[in-house]
Amino acid sequence: MVKKKTFVAMLMFVAWLMPAIAFADSYSSMWKQWSKMSGRDLPKSELAVLQKIVDKATAERAYGHLLKAQVLAIDAQISVSPDSLRSGVNRPEHLYAKTEKSNPVLTATYASVLGKAYDVYPKLCDDKAEAQAVSRAWYDKALASPADLAQAFAAGYEPFVIDGVDSRIFGDDMLHIVGMQAGRTKMLHDYYEKAGNRQASCVTALLLLKEQRPKSVTELRKSKYLLSVDSLLNEYKDLQVAGEVAIERYDIFHVSIGDGVLLPGVKRKVNLLGVCNIGELTMTVRRVNVGGDTALDPSNDRDYAKLKAHFTSDEPQTQTRRYIGMPAYKVTRDSMIIDPLPVGVYVVEFTTNNAAVRPERLLLSVTNLSVVYQSMPGNKVRFAVLNATTGEPVAGAKLRFRSADEVANNDFSKAKTFICDDKGEVTVDANAMKGKLYYYASTDTDKASNELNSLYGYNFFGNGNKVEPVLKMFTDRSIYRPGQTVQVSAIAFNKGRDGSSVMGGQKVTFSLSDSNGKDVGKAEVQTDNYGTATTSFLLPSNGLTGLFYLRASVADKARTGKWVRVEEYKRPSFDITYDKLKTGYHVGDTVAVKATARTYSGVAVQGAKVRYRVVRRPSMWWGRFGMRDRSEQVFADSVVTDGNGQFVARVPLFMPDREKGFEKVTRFYTFDVTATVTDVAGESHDATMSVPIGDKPTALSCNMPDKTERDSLRSIRFDYRNAAGEPIKGDV
Repeated sequence: MVKKKTFVAMLMFVAWLMPAIAFADSYSSMWKQWSKMSGRDLPKSELAVLQKIVDKATAERAYGHLLKAQVLAIDAQISVSPDSLRSGVNRPEHLYAKTEKSNPVLTATYASVLGKAYDVYPKLCDDKAEAQAVSRAWYDKALASPADLAQAFAAGYEPFVIDGVDSRIFGDDMLHIVGMQAGRTKMLHDYYEKAGNRQASCVTALLLLKEQRPKSVTELRKSKYLLSVDSLLNEYKDLQVAGEVAIERYDIFHVSIGDGVLLPGVKRKVNLLGVCNIGELTMTVRRVNVGGDTALDPSNDRDYAKLKAHFTSDEPQTQTRRYIGMPAYKVTRDSMIIDPLPVGVYVVEFTTNNAAVRPERLLLSVTNLSVVYQSMPGNKVRFAVLNATTGEPVAGAKLRFRSADEVANNDFSKAKTFICDDKGEVTVDANAMKGKLYYYASTDTDKASNELNSLYGYNFFGNGNKVEPVLKMFTDRSIYRPGQTVQVSAIAFNKGRDGSSVMGGQKVTFSLSDSNGKDVGKAEVQTDNYGTATTSFLLPSNGLTGLFYLRASVADKARTGKWVRVEEYKRPSFDITYDKLKTGYHVGDTVAVKATARTYSGVAVQGAKVRYRVVRRPSMWWGRFGMRDRSEQVFADSVVTDGNGQFVARVPLFMPDREKGFEKVTRFYTFDVTATVTDVAGESHDATMSVPIGDKPTALSCNMPDKTERDSLRSIRFDYRNAAGEPIKGDV
């Protein structure tokens, strides 16, 4: 499913927020203090801790911590005095005005918080209609500059923003967070479509379509809705995220014929997915006299009518599946086989005996041509046309190139065509191609090859061998104490299409500024014969800590920067290790996870206080589009280490209730056990262990090969493992 990032702040106006899984080390102790105060219902103490976080985050420009602390402070103030709701909302209004001209992303975030506040609390206005109008106005302000939000990474606003497994679809930006919260799906779709983010435009288009979905399944099958779903699926069928569109159409059969290209003389299995409400399904394969580069789409009725005029007189292949006695509501799977075909283009059509089910038609290209290419020096590209069956070069093959606009407009007038030599090769000058990224291979006897896009294989940007100066900077560490020395080095070089060369004898200017942007030091160094320059900065012994920023530049040619952290810290004296789970366990069990705290010299840390919590999170690799699973704390407790420095954490392996519509989906979760151990001297350290569990708690495997000689199979080894991947005992 598509899981989007959501505002922690949005939850604050309606319920208490669970602590996030992990924070930066410098904020960890303060958030732990807040959590302790929150659990004891001590709002005044909460406010004091939150103010410390606000002060620190303001100084370090850590906007994620700043925003979360500010909104939690408003919530705590309201819990002390419910009548202070109006003054609580005045605070983000003031912050909005304060940041309006300096930080558009932060300003938009405050505006979105206010939009949600007026939506959840209509009593902020005289009536609900007025509150809704004010809410919409704040959301308008939040989305006034979508380009700024699209360029801001949401990761910079954690833990105020909770990460979702599929936020990558939207480029991990802040725009989709604010836009989804505001309910402006149409605006998001238009923006991402214009920006060329097809994954995001696919998801937003489906969300818009779902708003028109008929409630009745009968109405659904007879409506134009499915036609729109089919059109959307066809538009984005080359994207993995289009699987969500396919799921939307689950109750009507769907056909998968693979990649739409087939070798001559080879069978092809056709998978029929989600077959229901039909008694008979017929597959017909007809040859059509067009090239593989045709722009006609058989799923479009007008295009299909044109294709029908080009059907050959060859006898079509026909197969029929009958589903006698199968209830209309039952969903099943099936498959058919396309027998070997000669070179050519074919229309594969699936029809049913149910007039309400639209025929499904696809193009299948049967071709023996394959194209490979390689980037060469001088911005050249070497192409080779091969026989896909034998791998031999195809001498005299034609290669045609067109631009994206020419393909979209079905324009062949500006196409460039090359003839391959006796080795089936041709070398083209990328500078002269001017964006012609689509190539099509053909011979006199094989014109069924598809027109393919080479956008991700090589570049036709026509900028020649442009050389760009590059500056890379490195430090000896990422965190320092006040008074320590920061060792800095930089490498300057020129980078071009034909290679790279060092920039020797160049003056590099280094500078260091503190967390308030005040300069701490500056140095000018000459690069050596290897393009390397080094220097050092002595950090102030007293003063501000936090994020310091290093800058380096080579005149006006190149520049770079790097953040380093300056903190008061000491080296750890002990560590925490977890024992492996070497027994079987199942859903519903409570697993005892053992851990040991020892000093680095091997001495047990006795009598240390241990606080641990268990967070259940869905495994990212199994999620299905449409499910709303998210991380959730399921248990927390406190214990003390024994004489051997050991403690036991109890982990209840309970699954959440199944969501409607996903009753048969196999689920997998990970239970993260995070323990904080504090010794008698007050030193604290954290350690986390993950306990995986799913509907299938164990796995059995063996080392028997698929094929072997009869007298070579001496023994077979079976491995029986628990969900954590550890070997366990069992009967085979």
